[in-house]
Amino acid sequence: MTFDPFAGPRLLATTPTTETQREIWAAAQVGGDANLAYNESLSVRLVGELDRAALAAALTELVARHEALRATFAADGLTMLVNETAEVPLVDVDCTSGPEPLAELLDQVVTEPFRLEKGPLARAHLAKLSPTEHVLVFTAHHIVCDGWSAGVLVNEWAQLYTAKKSGGPSLPEAPKFSAWAKEVEAHHKSAQGAADEAWWLARFTGGELPVLELPGDRPRPPLKTFNSEREDLVLDGELVARLKKAGAKHRASLFAVLLAGFKALLWRLSGQEDQIVGVPSAGQSIGGYDGLVGHCVNMLPLRTRVNPEAAVAQLVAEVRTTLLDGQAHQLFTMGQLLQKLPIARDPSRLPLVTVIFNLDRGLGPEAMPFEGLAPALEGNPRRYELYDLFLNVVELGGQAKLECQFNSDQFDVETVRRWLDAYRLLLQSMAEALEKGEGTVASLRLVSDAELESLARWNGESALDVDPSLT
Repeated sequence: MTFDPFAGPRLLATTPTTETQREIWAAAQVGGDANLAYNESLSVRLVGELDRAALAAALTELVARHEALRATFAADGLTMLVNETAEVPLVDVDCTSGPEPLAELLDQVVTEPFRLEKGPLARAHLAKLSPTEHVLVFTAHHIVCDGWSAGVLVNEWAQLYTAKKSGGPSLPEAPKFSAWAKEVEAHHKSAQGAADEAWWLARFTGGELPVLELPGDRPRPPLKTFNSEREDLVLDGELVARLKKAGAKHRASLFAVLLAGFKALLWRLSGQEDQIVGVPSAGQSIGGYDGLVGHCVNMLPLRTRVNPEAAVAQLVAEVRTTLLDGQAHQLFTMGQLLQKLPIARDPSRLPLVTVIFNLDRGLGPEAMPFEGLAPALEGNPRRYELYDLFLNVVELGGQAKLECQFNSDQFDVETVRRWLDAYRLLLQSMAEALEKGEGTVASLRLVSDAELESLARWNGESALDVDPSLT
C-alpha cells in the first residue's frame, strides 16, 4: 500500500504547545508505564431508561466542540495539530453477567496507551449492567484533558444528551484551547511573567532544597517506578463542617486547612519540617475560560516549614498565605522552575515534588443533567502514577472522600490505610484546636481513644499517661 501523507482528517489549525504540554510530551516519550501514568479516566453511573442514540450523538457533538479532543501532536512535541474531526466512538460493553467485565474494562482503559502523534486521545465506553443501569466510561490523555476539563465534559455531555432527547437549546460556542495557549505564551514574555519567575525563584534559591523521605515498606527502587494502587477513605459531614467553620474563624478555606493538616501528617511521618508539596492549579480559573477543555493545569510546588511548636492556627495561616501567593503566580510552570534550579537528578524519583495534594469539587446530580437518568460520578483508579503519593480530596454532599494513589513498589495498602486514618484523626484534633484557639502542631492527635486505651492496657498504664500524639 502506498503511503498517503494527506490521509486522515483535514487539519484545521496548528498551535505551539504550552510549556506544561511539552513537559508531559517529554515524559510520555519514556513510554510504557510513564506514558500510562497520564491516562485520566472517570465513570458516570446512569440509572434509568437510557437513550443510547442520543448519548452517542451528544458525544459526537462534544468532540466537535472542543479543539483538544480533536488534537494530535507533532513528532517533536512542539506543535499541537487541531484536526477537523476525530473518531471517538461510543463502544458498547456487555457487563450484565456480573462485576468482572466492568472491572476488566476499568483496568483496560487505564492500561491501554494513547499514541500522541496519531490519536484519538480520548475514548468512550458504555458498559451495560442491566436494561436500566449503565456506566459511561470516559478516558483521555492528560496532555489534552485535566481535572477541570473532565467536569466541563461531563456537564456538557449531559446537556447535549438532554437536548438530543427533547430538542433543547444548543450550547454556546466553546472556548478555543489555541487562544488560551497563545495568551499563556504572551504572559510568559510579559512583565507579570517575569514577576512570577522572580517570586518562585525566591522561594527556592539559597540553601539546600528538601527531599521528602516517607517511611516505605520497601527500599526505594534505584530507578523510578510507576506501579500504583488507590486507597479511599470518607470524612463524614460533621467533621467537614467543623473544619470549614473552624477555618473560617481564621480566614482560611477548607483547602488551606486540609493542606495544613496534610503537611502536619507528613512531618509526623518523615520528621522533616521543611517540605515541598505539589498542588495542581487549574488555568481555566483565570481569564474567563471556565468552559475550556484542554491541559491547562500547572503544578505548584508549595514550600512551607512545619514548626512543631507553633500554634495550629499559625500553620494554617502560613499555608493559606503560601497557597494564595502560589495561585497568584500560577502560570510560571514547575518545568520552567526546574530549569533554573541546580537540582542533582536522581533516577529513582521525580525532581523537587514527589507528593501531591488536591481538593476537587465533586459533581452532584444537578451538575450532570442527563434527562430521565440518575447520574453518579466516580474517578477511576490509575494503575500507574507519577508521584510517590497523590492525595485527592473530593468534596461532595457535605462529605469529603480521600482518594490516595500511591506507589505500590514502596508502600503497602495497609500502611496507606493507617496513614489515611491517622490523617482523619489529626483533622479531628485540628478542628478542636482551631475552635478553641489553642494547641500546637506537635500536640495534634493521630491515635484514637480506643487505641490509647489498648496501648495503656498493654503497657499497664492509665490511658491518661500515654502520649496522645503517639503514632
